[in-house]
Amino acid sequence: MLLRVRLLASLLLAYGVAYVALAILLSLFIASRPDLLTPVVRCLLPPAEFILGSASAAAGLGLFRSTPWARALSILVALVSLAFVPLGTFFGVFALWALSTTKQVSVDASDPRSR
Repeated sequence: MLLRVRLLASLLLAYGVAYVALAILLSLFIASRPDLLTPVVRCLLPPAEFILGSASAAAGLGLFRSTPWARALSILVALVSLAFVPLGTFFGVFALWALSTTKQVSVDASDPRSR
């Protein structure tokens, strides 16, 4: 596994854990101060953070284990992260760069590209 892919997998795991923790803290904060946000935002924001964090952590674990679905999930998480300026944008650009410059490796023994 390339160094940049291992670094990306580590970043995805850290990003995922941070977002799940943020979702929990945000839920506790919203519960204590419900007057600060509209009901729609109160209902949608914590689950969205939790889903993004879980997907990011799963993508990181998948990259460490070299599973075939991890690359697609990592690209999806990177594209969503681009909207969160500035750290998410930096992370998204790095993730897209690391995954776009990595050659696809076939794991199927019957595939002639794997030889």
